[in-house]
Amino acid sequence: MGEELTRSLQMLAERGAPRGAVAVLEDARSEAGANSAFDRSTWRRGLVVAAATAAAILVLASAALLATRSTGQQLLPPALEVPLQTQVIEGVLFHQGDGRLDAPSGEMDVVAPTEGSNWPVVVMFHTLDETKAAHYEDALLLAEQGRVVFLPTWMNLNPDWMAESSAGDMWDLMTQEATCALAFAGAHAADYGGDPKRITLFGHSAGGNGALMAGLTDAVPHEACLESGPVPAVQRIVTVDADWLAATTDWDDDLADQPDALYAITPYRHSSAVAGITIHVLATDDPPILGYPREVPDDPTQSWLAYRHPDVDLVADLQALGYLDDGAISLKELAGYGHFAMTQSGYRAFLDVLPDSSFRNWSVAGEALVLETVLGNAER
Repeated sequence: MGEELTRSLQMLAERGAPRGAVAVLEDARSEAGANSAFDRSTWRRGLVVAAATAAAILVLASAALLATRSTGQQLLPPALEVPLQTQVIEGVLFHQGDGRLDAPSGEMDVVAPTEGSNWPVVVMFHTLDETKAAHYEDALLLAEQGRVVFLPTWMNLNPDWMAESSAGDMWDLMTQEATCALAFAGAHAADYGGDPKRITLFGHSAGGNGALMAGLTDAVPHEACLESGPVPAVQRIVTVDADWLAATTDWDDDLADQPDALYAITPYRHSSAVAGITIHVLATDDPPILGYPREVPDDPTQSWLAYRHPDVDLVADLQALGYLDDGAISLKELAGYGHFAMTQSGYRAFLDVLPDSSFRNWSVAGEALVLETVLGNAER
């Protein structure tokens, strides 16, 4: 996984975190196995067993928080031996439009098994410059394994509104929009054979931030949402390359005077819904992209980091983790901090890296890890 991410685990142990938060690191090191290829087509044949999948992932186990055991043990819950037949319902509206958002925001596709009921539900949030099509193939594979998947297109921002709005306004809208999609999925899950009491949220990049804020806070949908509530509880949240500090935003003195805005986009500061939720923090080996790594001045106490957490010594934690040693903070380091902060806040959190993957391109083994995690197979 990389030395930089193991530091968050080590610090948790030093601060007396419960063994459950750090023990998998030691277990993974002792159970490391040989690398082997993972053929993505096995998903379509329903042959996802630990002997194939765990070995492909355990090559990174020297620092990975893995939830599979040794080769040969079947993952739980088991994969279906015969993939289910699926259906796609396109163009389902979940809000009526909002002056802050442009079409096709407000549309979602639903991918579900053609038969059966009470299937677990997955809501998948794409990153901001994509649409619901970004995770379409993933949704088909998940539906074949007995999941009802909601694919919203969200946060296609109106340029005129963006020009007149602050960063805090944008992040607040992101939370409302993601919460709208979650509320709609909960209200209509049974219409497509899903169980609204078993919901997993997935998000890539900004989609990860949206999933976290929708799932962990008491946020409500915006007024244009077709379902105003109640917002259902979720069981699991899976993020890939989420920007845990909103590091591309230029936090400054003005925003430092708006603690509510900062608090509103800091998911691990919201603990009201902690019970029963598992957080999976996934990262890639990120090349420079989209403003990352984000540079930090020589004196970080006088930088955007000092304003980002008025009530937490964020700079001291990042320095202790070693994330400021090179004068910049990367997406992978943001993932390490996200896991660290989640665990410090009492969440059951796991940390892992997609092998041989970058922000835009996931390897076969990386995508397999994402799907295993969403299915719930990457937990003890």
